[in-house]
Formats: sequence, structure tokens, C-alpha cells
Amino acid sequence: MRTATANAAEFLGASKGVVAVGKQADLILVNGDPLKDVSNTLRRAGVMLCGQWLTGDELQKLLETPAARRPGL
Repeated sequence: MRTATANAAEFLGASKGVVAVGKQADLILVNGDPLKDVSNTLRRAGVMLCGQWLTGDELQKLLETPAARRPGL
């Protein structure tokens, strides 16, 4: 989990571990603790992507839509 989050932010020169008003981040909210069971990363409750909140259902529909027909985010 650290490799995909804090280490990636550090590599890109971004502040790591900061979620606050005014900060830019794409986030995933999952149902369950991914540190206890990594498969919980697949249990998406929603995603913040480019400042837009997508519910798990909306994200799933987007993932099932061919790339050429996806709306811009």
C-alpha cells in the first residue's frame, strides 16, 4: 500500500499523506481495511477523480463504457 501511495507521491515530488482542502488528489474510498485484506481495494465505495466524486456504481458504469464514448472528467 505504501508503494502505491506515499512512495509514489514522494517520487513525483508531491506532499505525501496530506488530504486537505486546497490540495489536489485522486482518491479511492473502499469498504474495508486494505491493510488487513488487500482484496478490499476492489470493494470501491467511490472515487474522487479530477475533482469529481464518482460513486462505486458510477465508476463501474464508466469502466464498462468503451473509451471512445467516455465523457471527459
